[in-house]
Amino acid sequence: SQQLEAFPDPEAFALESRRLYQQWRRENNVPEPVEVEIDTELQVAAGGLLNIETLEEDEYSRIRKFLSEKDPYDFQDIIAALLIGLGYTITWKAPPGPDGGFDIVAVPDSVGARGAWVKVQVKRTTGSKVGVQLIREFLSTVGDGEIGLFVAFSGFTEEATKTALHSQQRRLRLLDIDEVIELWAESYSKLSESAKRMVPLRNIW
Repeated sequence: SQQLEAFPDPEAFALESRRLYQQWRRENNVPEPVEVEIDTELQVAAGGLLNIETLEEDEYSRIRKFLSEKDPYDFQDIIAALLIGLGYTITWKAPPGPDGGFDIVAVPDSVGARGAWVKVQVKRTTGSKVGVQLIREFLSTVGDGEIGLFVAFSGFTEEATKTALHSQQRRLRLLDIDEVIELWAESYSKLSESAKRMVPLRNIW
């Protein structure tokens, strides 16, 4: 308290404290502490990276919520639009009602004269994961030389994934909602304007 009274000015008090510390250090042979220079640019970059990762996860959560509230047939249209953005032509989409085992048929060219046809099953339900029984039922609709694509918002059980991976006679690809979002973002510039309005995105650099 006496020092504070003698040095009411904060700057003068700090200078006197520094002087007394240096005097004590010399009298007690205490070495000067090593000062470590901190790369503030690196700190800012690391903090920025963490912020970007947090923002990305927040945006993924918002997109998941947005898609979870879509009507199942609207979600089916989103998947069809995504396939078009990836270079496929849609030759058939299931109307409302029973779909006969698949919802979309896509071909790699405008008339389906070359390349493997793709049969697509779309499940927009957000409850339990798709199990192996649904995978087997879908596989039964995929013919020789065709490709099956099963899109499930809620993802797939481990057994269902193994069944798809080890399918010898039929080629089957599984997509969960996060993979759909990634593909949508990657192919966004190739989507039609009407497709972009279904799930609008904006790049933040």
